Amino acid sequence: MSASRTHPLYRLASAPLREASSELLSELALIVWYADDALDNLQSVLDNDLDDCSELIRRRAIYLVDRLRRFPCVTNEKAFQLKIFVFSHEALKPGFRSEKANQLLSTHKLEKLAFDWGLDEDVGPQIKDVLQLQTRHFAATLERKTGYTEE
Repeated sequence: MSASRTHPLYRLASAPLREASSELLSELALIVWYADDALDNLQSVLDNDLDDCSELIRRRAIYLVDRLRRFPCVTNEKAFQLKIFVFSHEALKPGFRSEKANQLLSTHKLEKLAFDWGLDEDVGPQIKDVLQLQTRHFAATLERKTGYTEE
């Protein structure tokens, strides 16, 4: 088993998102938001561990990165790189959406971004638990360049 199969992205994408733990989502958020090697790290998981996984698992993974890349704590440069990374996987977006996804979206029980990635689940309920990790105060404790230090 590859070492990156313990990576939060792999572990989160390999199970239903409604079962995602806030702790695991926090680990992934810290990588996406603050790790210098985040892009290489995420690409490695997709290329090595998720390459032979189902399309659903790969869509979950890209959705998670897409969701987390949008926070203001991410530097402009990293946000741009992550955007390119996400868009390089656009082919994973299905041409159709399930009836369940359509219904959940219409009743505001599914994030539009998850719907766009062809999912009928999201991390909306868990995301509130990681918000403290992207505040100016928390980012300042890391003593590294963030989206807030660019202002």
